[in-house]
Amino acid sequence: MYRDTYVKTPDGWRFKTRAFYASEGGPTPKQLQNDPLKAPAAPAAAPGTPAPPPVPKATGLRNLTAEDYIAIQQLVYTYPYALDTAVNNGFDYADNFAPDGEFIRPPTKGRDNLAKLAIDQPHGPNFVRHYLTNIVIEPTADGATGKQYLVVLDIGSAATPSTIFLGGHYEDVYSKTDAGWKFKRREFIPSRPTAPAAPQ
Repeated sequence: MYRDTYVKTPDGWRFKTRAFYASEGGPTPKQLQNDPLKAPAAPAAAPGTPAPPPVPKATGLRNLTAEDYIAIQQLVYTYPYALDTAVNNGFDYADNFAPDGEFIRPPTKGRDNLAKLAIDQPHGPNFVRHYLTNIVIEPTADGATGKQYLVVLDIGSAATPSTIFLGGHYEDVYSKTDAGWKFKRREFIPSRPTAPAAPQ
């Protein structure tokens, strides 16, 4: 786990300190044998080459409000539900995209084509496959961009173990439309170049 302290700078919130504590196996980890609330001391940083100066903060960016961040997060979190269920004949999935939005790899654009993309994937009312986490949202001049990790799990049965079908991350461009924040562009980047295209 990480234990952090943060400080607000002219460029926004930054880490002041960050300490990593590695997991320990066994039924009674060492730090629990004495004081369960006392963490071991963080290792001292090793000497190394001085870090480069911080990148200057970009200017001319859209001012995203707290509501904008929440709306984009809701868009991202709605996506796997719409894909795994393909409800409304896949159009709930398609409506996550702006009118000119597109999914990259496989290249898919247009509401009807995006709905078909959802229908062509394995789906069902109790189907659970796509897990998204570690979302990052950044403002741009005319909207926002984002990224998050993806793991696709195939849930097994009593005779078949569960497996990880693929992993990677999405890279997104978001656009604020009359219907709210939507995907203008979504691309899946697999962890391994030979991984199948998403969605799957």
